[in-house]
Amino acid sequence: MGSTGYEHLPYDGQSAQDRFAYDRYSEDAKRGKTALQLKAVEEQLTPDLRNDWAPRTFTGVSTSVGDFDATVCNVSYHFNTHGRGYGSVRLYTAAAKRYFEQCKGAAAPGPEGLIKLPRGIFDRAGRIVTFYG
Repeated sequence: MGSTGYEHLPYDGQSAQDRFAYDRYSEDAKRGKTALQLKAVEEQLTPDLRNDWAPRTFTGVSTSVGDFDATVCNVSYHFNTHGRGYGSVRLYTAAAKRYFEQCKGAAAPGPEGLIKLPRGIFDRAGRIVTFYG
């Protein structure tokens, strides 16, 4: 992202090698893994919200704008895949917490310690692994 506030997309009729880079970028965007998406989530992820999420199987990501830990990557993926309609990470997280509180009695933790509900997965402590909204 340059000083103009615009993100440069790598494809504008360039060579096949550059189209490959654009295809990779598009896949990253679908997974919430672009530098812009990760930075936006990191800025919204206050300590209280961070405590509501379990990183689980996600790993950190290193980009040109910095390194992002597993929790940021988990929230970015799930927010960009399932939660954009909520408008913010805070509202998405609040909806997931409300859902868990309403439904936690309907399921017991499985052998891996996860509580799997129709619209989300949570750990034993009630931290969000994913929420499908």
